[in-house]
Amino acid sequence: MIGSNIVGNDVVELAAQYMAEHARLELWIGSHEPPLGFRQQFERGRASSEALLVAYEAWAAFETAYQASGKKVDQVRDEREKLKAALRRATDALVRARIE
Repeated sequence: MIGSNIVGNDVVELAAQYMAEHARLELWIGSHEPPLGFRQQFERGRASSEALLVAYEAWAAFETAYQASGKKVDQVRDEREKLKAALRRATDALVRARIE
């Protein structure tokens, strides 16, 4: 998404926030004191995978709609907004994984 020229800077910013939260979660897991047990690591990893799936599915839907529209960005506004919402949800899920 970040390297794509079919989304605006607002989507790129949300994707970058998602990536930053993913990195924060990985760092948190690796440096947690006391170390997280296997089950706790699994639960955090599952939350991370689920967040990635949410973002990926929204990206795939956006990209499919974009191609179907004849590459007309103005015709995929709904999918773009859904992509932004999905990135926000995915980022929030990563934040929650560190808090819970």
